[in-house]
Amino acid sequence: MHIAVGTQNAAKIQAVTEAMQHYTQFANLPIVGFAVDSGVPSQPVGLEQTITGAKNRALQAYTSAPALLGIGLESGLFTVPYTKSGYMDTVCCALYDGKQYHLGLSSAFEYPKELVDAVLNHSTEISTAAKELGFATDKQGAGMVGLLSDGVLTRTSYTMQAIFTAMMHLQHPEWY
Repeated sequence: MHIAVGTQNAAKIQAVTEAMQHYTQFANLPIVGFAVDSGVPSQPVGLEQTITGAKNRALQAYTSAPALLGIGLESGLFTVPYTKSGYMDTVCCALYDGKQYHLGLSSAFEYPKELVDAVLNHSTEISTAAKELGFATDKQGAGMVGLLSDGVLTRTSYTMQAIFTAMMHLQHPEWY
């Protein structure tokens, strides 16, 4: 058996690999990434789209090959009052165990207003807009979260937060 992840993004697979080392029942299982369709826009806006994308990825990964667990990860913008841009970014993790979903979110952070405006007005992804506006380069592995946090957070550690909060539900279903 293996853990199926609904992406082939190296940073997301790395986050799953590192996160699963904290759970003995999953620590030695192979992590396999699958190219799946999220069923939502490439840049989700709103928690509904972000969570739906994560759930779709988890289910498709789970059914791609016999898996113990399907994992879907989706980053998205959602409205937050009193922020400079009106939006913050979060990662949603959906774990699918064959019966039910277990959801978790990462912390949230705000992109520069110019970047958010470009994304919302031109229907483009954050990474594309960041490169076009000169915020990031193709070789930047830590992502915008790494750039904005001066390396304190990385794309991997940020994604792991969502995995850990989803695992709370999986580890203790009797409490939910």
